[in-house]
Amino acid sequence: DGYVTLVDLGTDGTVAMLLPNEDQPSMQIRAGQRLAYPAGDIAFEALPPAGGGMVRAFLTDQPLDITIPAGELFASGGAAFATEITEALKRAAGLDDGAVRLDSWGTASVVYEITN
Repeated sequence: DGYVTLVDLGTDGTVAMLLPNEDQPSMQIRAGQRLAYPAGDIAFEALPPAGGGMVRAFLTDQPLDITIPAGELFASGGAAFATEITEALKRAAGLDDGAVRLDSWGTASVVYEITN
């Protein structure tokens, strides 16, 4: 059981947190449960530049402590936001002798390609 965070590492260097978002402030799932995202009529538009990107999923015991800015649908940014996600993951996973614990979180990724 845990909380899902989905992060898109875009082709232009933008880091966008897809889940949680303004409409779904947290996503808790049970062990063995399947998650299909997006659900319903949500669509994503592929934008330039062409290149490779990645969506990374994190599962943690508690939600990552990342604030969605007021008036925004989701949180996003560049390298500083990537660092914010990393620090939130460290806090959620916990540290053991200065290293991130490996038994308190999981991750998976999907790589995609945007072509012209």
